[in-house]
Amino acid sequence: MIASTTTFSPKSRQKLIATLYKLVPEQLEQLILILNPPAGIIPPLPASQGTRASAVVSWAESPSGRGLLQVQEALEIILEINFEDLE
Repeated sequence: MIASTTTFSPKSRQKLIATLYKLVPEQLEQLILILNPPAGIIPPLPASQGTRASAVVSWAESPSGRGLLQVQEALEIILEINFEDLE
């Protein structure tokens, strides 16, 4: 799969990353299941929440990743929020 070419501003990127870091472990696991990265990309528990969230971002931005836009869309599904409302 080709990564999304959507560019996030530094502020939007920071908000997205901060939101990932604040997820409870079950929500991050749900996000990972929705995005379905290849096995072995995201460290399993008991890796820290920050380590796992950073791995999601790194994978999403990689050539094989889905892009940050899809991470944001998955977060909106899980949290039932619209990031545009946070601007």
